[in-house]
Order: sequence, then C-alpha cells, then structure tokens
Amino acid sequence: MFSEQPSPFDPSAITEAALSAIRLIETEYYTSCHAFTFPSQLDFVFQDTIVSISVPAALLDCEVTLNDSPVYPATRNLGYTKNNAPLHLYADTLGRLLVALDRVEMGRLDEVCNVRRSLIQKINNEGKLLEQRVSGVWDTRNNTMIGFEQVLTLFCS
Repeated sequence: MFSEQPSPFDPSAITEAALSAIRLIETEYYTSCHAFTFPSQLDFVFQDTIVSISVPAALLDCEVTLNDSPVYPATRNLGYTKNNAPLHLYADTLGRLLVALDRVEMGRLDEVCNVRRSLIQKINNEGKLLEQRVSGVWDTRNNTMIGFEQVLTLFCS
C-alpha cells in the first residue's frame, strides 16, 4: 500500500539528492556561460574619472585561455555603468552558483565530493578567465601598458 521511502540516512538517497542538486547548478552554469556576451566597451574608474575603453574585436573574438600570468585587479576598477552591467551580472551569477554549491549536503560521500569539486573548479576558472579578459582590456588602453599584441598572446589561444 505505502511506497517505501528511503531513509534519510540511506547513502544512496543522499548521493542521488546531492548529485541531482549539483546537476541543476551545472545546468545553470552552462546556460549562463552560453548566454553571456562580453561587452564591446568597458568603463573603468581611474583617478575619479570614468574611462571608457572599446574592447578590440580580436580580444572579443578569441578564445581566452587560463594562464599563469599575473592578473591585475582591473575588475575592482570597473565602474557600475550600463556598459558593464552584463559583466557584473555574470560575475555575480558565478558567485551565486558557488554559494549554491556550498549548500549541497554531501556528507563524506567521495563521489559527490569529486563531482562538486570539479564544478567548483570550472566556475572558479571561468571567474579567473573573466578577470583576465577584463585585465586584458585595461592593458590595451592606448597600447600603453604591455601592448595589444602581448595581451593577445597572453590571453588568447
């Protein structure tokens, strides 16, 4: 008559619930990645002034690859402007996804820990790539920092 409900302490039920929650978060992550378009112009705050920089098409079109080059904190100099709104929204979404992953109950289940850890690494890497691309835009301003060609070499595959 009554269907057998899994015990709340049933490891397989806990594993399936946790993996299901992680899959939902992963789906939202990929949906956000595919929906995000890097702005064609960024506004930075520099010496109490907004500096608008058009993003070079080559930097927009390239596949940015994560590298070990130093990332200067250009993201903290991003203004809260209409041009930067998609970028801020995307960065906030990545942070919110990490918080959602922190809420996944997983106990000490290795399978869940590994899947969760892998998704955390993907999201963290996406955030780093975003910071690198923003830094690259800042560095290309008037070709005065490290130069446009060097930016493309550093950030694009």
